[in-house]
Amino acid sequence: MIKRLSSFSYSILLLTLTLFTSLAYAYTPPLPKTIDISSISTQLDLNGNTPYIEDAQALYSLNNLIKGEYYGEFTQSEGTFNKGITTSAFWFIQKLSNNSPQSAQRILEIPYPPLDAIDVYVIPSNNDTSVMRAGDDRLFSTRPIHDNNYLFPITIPAGEAATLYIRVQSEGSSRVPLILWDKVHFEQNKRQHLLMMGIFFGIMLLMFIYNLCIFTSVRDLSYFFYIGYIASHALLQATITGFSAEYLWPNMPWLNNDATLYSLVSLEFFATGFVAKILNTKDNTPRSHTLLMGLMGLTGGGLLLALTTSFSTALQFLLILAMIMALFGLGIGCHLAIKGHRTARLFLLAWFSFLGGALLYIGITAGVLPATVFTTNALIIGSTFEVAILSWTLADRFHQMQREKIQTEKAANNTLQQANHILTKSHEIKDAFLATISHELRTPMNGILSSIEHIKGEKDLYAQEAFIQSADRSANHMMLLIDSVLSYTEISSNKCSIDHLPFEIRKSLTFIDNYFSSQCLEKGLAFMIDVNDDVPSLILGDQRKVIQVLVSLIDNAIKFTDSGYVRLIVDLHTLEKTTKQVNISFKVQDTGIGIPANLKSEIFERFQQADNSFHRGYGGLGIGLATAKQIASLLNAELTFDSTPKRGSTFCFIGQFEYTQASSKPIQKNHYSINELAQNRVALVVEDNKVNQLVLKTTLAKFGFNVLCANNGKESIEALLNNPVDIVLMDCQMPIMDGFQAARHIRSLSHAKSLTPIIAVTANAMSQDREKCMEAGMNDYMSKPVKTDELKEKLLQWLPLQQPTSDEPPPKQLSTYNTHNSKLS
Repeated sequence: MIKRLSSFSYSILLLTLTLFTSLAYAYTPPLPKTIDISSISTQLDLNGNTPYIEDAQALYSLNNLIKGEYYGEFTQSEGTFNKGITTSAFWFIQKLSNNSPQSAQRILEIPYPPLDAIDVYVIPSNNDTSVMRAGDDRLFSTRPIHDNNYLFPITIPAGEAATLYIRVQSEGSSRVPLILWDKVHFEQNKRQHLLMMGIFFGIMLLMFIYNLCIFTSVRDLSYFFYIGYIASHALLQATITGFSAEYLWPNMPWLNNDATLYSLVSLEFFATGFVAKILNTKDNTPRSHTLLMGLMGLTGGGLLLALTTSFSTALQFLLILAMIMALFGLGIGCHLAIKGHRTARLFLLAWFSFLGGALLYIGITAGVLPATVFTTNALIIGSTFEVAILSWTLADRFHQMQREKIQTEKAANNTLQQANHILTKSHEIKDAFLATISHELRTPMNGILSSIEHIKGEKDLYAQEAFIQSADRSANHMMLLIDSVLSYTEISSNKCSIDHLPFEIRKSLTFIDNYFSSQCLEKGLAFMIDVNDDVPSLILGDQRKVIQVLVSLIDNAIKFTDSGYVRLIVDLHTLEKTTKQVNISFKVQDTGIGIPANLKSEIFERFQQADNSFHRGYGGLGIGLATAKQIASLLNAELTFDSTPKRGSTFCFIGQFEYTQASSKPIQKNHYSINELAQNRVALVVEDNKVNQLVLKTTLAKFGFNVLCANNGKESIEALLNNPVDIVLMDCQMPIMDGFQAARHIRSLSHAKSLTPIIAVTANAMSQDREKCMEAGMNDYMSKPVKTDELKEKLLQWLPLQQPTSDEPPPKQLSTYNTHNSKLS
């Protein structure tokens, strides 16, 4: 039984040993192939052929590896060894031999300058170990061969062999390309490499100086960001290619990692600013501009990480940020290029050149892509094209800006010339207008003065009557001219207000009839006013402006009519009983010269007449129709015309009003005359001009008033307080105290005299002047020269009634003014 058990146990043991043996043969660690260096005539790429082991804690020593303690952990990379950003140490092993009859020397190159520490151990057959050290955290002078890349001379005697152990550790990207070179071919390749790098840095320096000169000239921020971008780009390339360690700071190896981070921060900052400026993202894509500025701000975070954290952490953050910025800039460029921006298209061409190289470089640095000859130099190649294209883009943008500037200057010059032409024409019009005003005002003034001279020398009262009428017509004509100028000025300054007061339309037409009948009679024209019976007598509106329009139209008709007639037809156009809205049409017909078709579009322009050559022949200021058109617009009324040359014209003014049946005067005063109301009444005339004071005083005295006079507002207050004043006629512009101040002071009195009626009598004839008088507390307003009928009307309206005596009968009650007609019933 025991023998059987022993035999079974032996069988199990034998089976177990066989299984483990087979497993051992199933996984055999890669053994380095022995390379005969004498057979290398040019170069030998060791990438993918050299086994390596990862020392995550950086604890392995050369003796551990020589003894074979970690033999089973060796593995082999595919292509160029690249583990991305890691802090692990890596050991590489490679066996070499020299089968030639003479000593052989080759150069081992590790062309990746960002590696921090490299130790190369050469163990020959006699075990006389030698070590060579290099790395960017070590002094440049300690390198076996002074070069921007890491070079190690390998010499093996004839017929001998040697083993290489290479230890590499770095805070950044751990990429270890291994190349064995024949010395002669290495020198040839080195010269080509230096030529390429010389071209690259030469182009960068040339572009930097060129764009710096342009920036100092044009002070465009696009150039500022671009020269900063070029400088940062060149510094980053010089650092990662090892030229900074060789030429700029060979004795300060700690600067290598710092320069990499700071140049990356600077590169991202200036690149973002350049994209924002050259693509004008602030105006073209405001939202993208905000995000772009946010990314630009993150470069500050990258700088903070570079100052406070490890190199690997800051490097990873900056590389990710660079990738995001590159893709975002690409998106903005594509968006604007699709919209047709020429600069964006050139920018995309440059951006694709750089982006291709940058993405390949980032990919191999992060361990995503394999390192090849093309990917290793892709950034330099792409950067060269990118810098050249961007300089072309900036130059094109500058020329485009120059072209736009020239076009803008041409447009500005054309606008300036037009403005000068308009200004010159305006001055000519102004001079002509002033000359016309001078002539037109002097004509009636001559009539007034001449008539007065004749009246002085004429003793016959009957003969004087003709001169008095002449002076009256001339004065009225002068007032018409002055009112036209004032109305035009008031409307042009947009300071015109609209009244909404009751007035009797037929009474206004009576004034027009009296005013123009004599003019037509002098020219041998028939003047007619036809009023339809349906037109209401009492309407609400702006009487003064309606009369201004009609006066302008009739005066224009008389002016250009030499024979025939001028007719005013007033008719009811439309009537709305529910809203009491009534539209009244006023048609002015004449048999004058008419208006040519080619001038109809200009007839309402200021200072225009149908034929300027007739200007002196027909007279006038040239603003009548323009003023009428503007007043019609203010009243929301229509003003149109129809004309046939040599047959006459018809102007149609359709005004909007409201009709009312209320009387415009206090009923209880209708049966009194002004002379009855003025008995034993005191009127105070406040006027600083002695002539105007005399005229008003004389007129009031004829009415039966006792008249007091004051020369300014201060005197008027004293006269009011010391005398039983019934009504005040107040001028507005006076020395010491003007009429506005005096009216406010009177209204502020604490007794019954604060209610004394005040009527403004002023030369200020604008619409807003009436409003100023009302705001100061005055009851009513009259503009100079004062018409007797208007003065009577104002006095009857505002003069308070006296209490009747026992002998005086009470006033009779009169019925209201009847405006009944067929269409209003």
